Amino acid sequence: KSRGNVIDTEEIMKQYGTDAVRFTLAILAAPGNDIPLAPERMAGYRAFANKIWNAGRFIIREIAEAPTSPQAPPEWTLADSWIWARLQLLVRDVERLFLSYQYGEAGRQIYEFFWGEFADWYLEIAKLQIKEGGSKAFYTVRTMVQVMDMCLRMLHPFIPYITEELWGHLKAASQDHSEHLAPK
Repeated sequence: KSRGNVIDTEEIMKQYGTDAVRFTLAILAAPGNDIPLAPERMAGYRAFANKIWNAGRFIIREIAEAPTSPQAPPEWTLADSWIWARLQLLVRDVERLFLSYQYGEAGRQIYEFFWGEFADWYLEIAKLQIKEGGSKAFYTVRTMVQVMDMCLRMLHPFIPYITEELWGHLKAASQDHSEHLAPK
């Protein structure tokens, strides 16, 4: 709602959540341009925040079911290698974009990676790999933890409340289950 040119920020925060509003503002901000605030954009980024939370809950649940240590050396699947390579490219791009003050583009790339490649693609394949059990399950869970850890770190400047809460749970669950899984 707005009263004239004044936006009721308290109402917006209640409706969409602080992190979703912050992310919307960061993604849409471009130097020299006004920010086109549209409720459907904030609703979309609220759905993204929910996607992050649900992915985190899934990973934490799988940590508890994973073996505490591997029984064999790693045999990375094509999916594991692919997501790790994509994450490394993302990290380099985000670092470059942050150094050139292109925060909106950095956030957009993290968003696209997390939603499209990690949550919708890799986590679905990970479910199948985890069902195989043993060392494959351990290394799949370890990959999920490492990728989630890096995503939460990159997202933290944009959505600090969800990322801090989720990272704390991820770290605690990992440390409690196995010293081989915990993020640094």
